[in-house]
Amino acid sequence: MKSLSCRLKYMSDYDLGWVIGIIEGEGSFSSGVRAVISVTNTDFDTLERCQDITGIGRLTRIEIRDEWHKPTRRWRVDRKLETLALTLLVYPGLSKRRKIAAEKVLDYYSLKSRDVAQRIVDELF
Repeated sequence: MKSLSCRLKYMSDYDLGWVIGIIEGEGSFSSGVRAVISVTNTDFDTLERCQDITGIGRLTRIEIRDEWHKPTRRWRVDRKLETLALTLLVYPGLSKRRKIAAEKVLDYYSLKSRDVAQRIVDELF
């Protein structure tokens, strides 16, 4: 059986609000082969802070297509419980449009997985 782990860290209300703002303004929720929360930006400091505050996700470089584009990175959260837990945590602070996208991530996973993620959030916060 796979080990279920979630490295999501406790966040102060200020830090949580900051992460919600970044996801709201620059991020996306998607579900295809797997559910993902991602933020793509040319400001590396912002993405590193997302990772530092939450304790989860990976930073990757995006291939520059044209010489006039700035170097870009992506903070990507795609581990099952981490994606679910972060989605549940930020959901109340999202706009209606982002909530609709977040609901697709939540619907992607089974109710049992959502319950496990909710217990993780409840224990942390």
